[in-house]
Amino acid sequence: MGGDDDPRDREAFERAVSGARPVDADAVEPPLRRRRFRPADAGEPAGPTLRTEHAGEGVLGAAPGVSRALLGRLGRGEIEPEARLELHGLREEVARERTLAFLEAQATAGLRCVRIVHGRGARSPDGRSVLREALPAWLEHAAARGRVLAHASAPPRLGGSGATLVLLRRPQRG
Repeated sequence: MGGDDDPRDREAFERAVSGARPVDADAVEPPLRRRRFRPADAGEPAGPTLRTEHAGEGVLGAAPGVSRALLGRLGRGEIEPEARLELHGLREEVARERTLAFLEAQATAGLRCVRIVHGRGARSPDGRSVLREALPAWLEHAAARGRVLAHASAPPRLGGSGATLVLLRRPQRG
């Protein structure tokens, strides 16, 4: 991939880590277990699952065959979102239902990229972003239903770790 040689990537990386400090390994909590969404309707068609990677606060996920280049473009916000779903303040179950309905509606409408704003958990009693943690499993469910191709934490201008960009599959012609 040519990204290692791109001076813009190197400069962005230098800016991103300029204030980094070593972490006391004894102070780090073990990672949270990722919860899997179990569809209530076992009759749903199985489909390609997303491979998901966690990088700091960011998350990337893609269906088999999605190139690193396309995933990178999504994560940098080079594919402009055409619709937005706001989930701030919603309970997890309500947020899941709205997310799946939103994805279905936008995919049916032929949109290519959407933004889901879930927040960073700043107002949560324990500081956890419950919705951000649950979203990848919901997107896997949507991928199995043929709607989601890839997802990535949004770049700062589009909400950073408080939002996720979702690349939708092109509608099937037939």
